[in-house]
Amino acid sequence: MTGYYRNGGYRNGGGRNNHQHVYTDGASSGNGRSGARAGYGVYYGDNDSRNTSMPLSGSRQTNQRAELTAVNHALRNSDPNQPLTIHSDSSYGIKSMTEWGNRWDQNGYRTSSGGAVANQDLIREGRDLIASRNVPVSFSHVPSHSGNHGNDMADRFATNGAKMH
Repeated sequence: MTGYYRNGGYRNGGGRNNHQHVYTDGASSGNGRSGARAGYGVYYGDNDSRNTSMPLSGSRQTNQRAELTAVNHALRNSDPNQPLTIHSDSSYGIKSMTEWGNRWDQNGYRTSSGGAVANQDLIREGRDLIASRNVPVSFSHVPSHSGNHGNDMADRFATNGAKMH
């Protein structure tokens, strides 16, 4: 799954030229249980000072919140005037910022059954960050634990972030 998202729209296409490339990941030990601890990782490249390994803040320590927080971190800490490609192994994170997010914007962040969309605070924040950029953002899904160096590094940073609690 690869595509561009910008100012409320999502379109297929892209390529790798002239884009910043960032890998994001979230991790949670004990995900979904009491006492879970989550963290996120963002990998910009070898020896890049922006590489990040952080514990997730707040009382809701889930993998999904960590994934979304990693994406938002990447959006805040990349050049807003240079196209950005965010690589993630989280279909949930990508679809929340793109196709699902488009529908949620239209229906007041309600699920198909009428309930409130989970994690909408982080989703809205990320979509606002994307909309404020001067150039497109693209998302690329990468398989987890497949030997992709960038994804493996983001995973390592996320796991370490979860251990920082």
